[in-house]
Amino acid sequence: MDTAWLSFLPSFFQGLIIALGTGLVLGLEREHQQSAEPYSFAGLRTFSLMSITGYLTAKLAVQAANTWLIPLVALGVLLLITVAYWVQAERQGLGITTEIALFVSYLSGNLVAVGYAGEAFGGAVTVAVLLSLKTRFKLFIKQISQEELAAFLKFFVLIVLALLLLPDAYFGPDNLLHYRSIGWVILLVSSISLTGYLLLKFGGAGYGILGTAFVGGLFSSTLVAWAFSARSRETPQMAALFSGGILLSSSVMYLRVLFLTRLFAPELTRQLLLPCALMFLVNALVVGFLYAPRRGQQMDHVASDIPLGNPLDLKNALYFAVLYVGVSLFMHYSRQELGESGSFASAAFSGIADMDAITISTSQWAQRMSTYDYAARTIVIAALSNTVFKALLVLVRSHPHTRKYATIGFSLVCVAGALWLAFH
Repeated sequence: MDTAWLSFLPSFFQGLIIALGTGLVLGLEREHQQSAEPYSFAGLRTFSLMSITGYLTAKLAVQAANTWLIPLVALGVLLLITVAYWVQAERQGLGITTEIALFVSYLSGNLVAVGYAGEAFGGAVTVAVLLSLKTRFKLFIKQISQEELAAFLKFFVLIVLALLLLPDAYFGPDNLLHYRSIGWVILLVSSISLTGYLLLKFGGAGYGILGTAFVGGLFSSTLVAWAFSARSRETPQMAALFSGGILLSSSVMYLRVLFLTRLFAPELTRQLLLPCALMFLVNALVVGFLYAPRRGQQMDHVASDIPLGNPLDLKNALYFAVLYVGVSLFMHYSRQELGESGSFASAAFSGIADMDAITISTSQWAQRMSTYDYAARTIVIAALSNTVFKALLVLVRSHPHTRKYATIGFSLVCVAGALWLAFH
């Protein structure tokens, strides 16, 4: 933590002020949270004093070269907290959150004294945020189902498998594939899907058509196109709005492409910024044209048209892993056997199935081979292929008005992408 603004003070007082700040952050949150309670264990002053106690204890321990002083005082603090907890339990309940936060305040003071001021302040802020979210956490827990709870647990298991247990080793032709990278890819795509699921579940009807389209586009713009096309036939008076939703969800695909390439090949993101921005803006302009004269014509239950499904379907995650490996091998052998034109053809084929797989696979290959221009063209071709597929889907399933506007939007996107390919 930069303490240059306190440089006019001796180092002891610099640390003292920062330690006081950590206690104030925690104490302010606790004082506010307990303001309506008849009995409160610790507030603003108690937390501030505790962090100063931790700071002075650690300073004294360092100066006296007696590190045992810190755990001895910590033991005394724990004893004090235990007594206070017993008294509180007798009066009103068995909550122990404030007591733990008070001990964190003591430890924060210790950290400041031994040179970890930034870490101490960051930890205090993190704890304060967690404490302030108590009501929202309780509301969230009440709303989730047993299946969703199991999905969260599976997700944590997936984190352990992907980042800790999978070997850090390459395999396959020319060491093309990496065990841990495959796990990381599954974890990343699962995170996007889980985020979309939660936003749809808890945002629900409040999003309207555009909001639902945007959130749905986080995990599948094709699914949004499928659902909205059918819905446009049921409510033809809103067909134009549904076409705008379809185009918006498709626009999110370009944001996903930039996000994924930024993670795996930052240089490739710079190559793709212009074509993705062009295709996104074309879609956005058409969406604006469709929605501006119809402002306020929102539906209250559009979100119900996007099936939530399983919040974390491991079968689907394994399917994606197989697809990712298959696309990687497909692209590898296409480049070897057919050259550039064959690779572009395979990208167009792969883009129909899944844009995330082709984007990640090509990004990792480009990062390894430093062929960013070629990789950018490959991803744009896959995106155009995916766009054409969604356009065909809309042509077959949607109301004529939805078909008309969506086709115009998709056609303009294809023109923008094709122009970039022609002049790049």
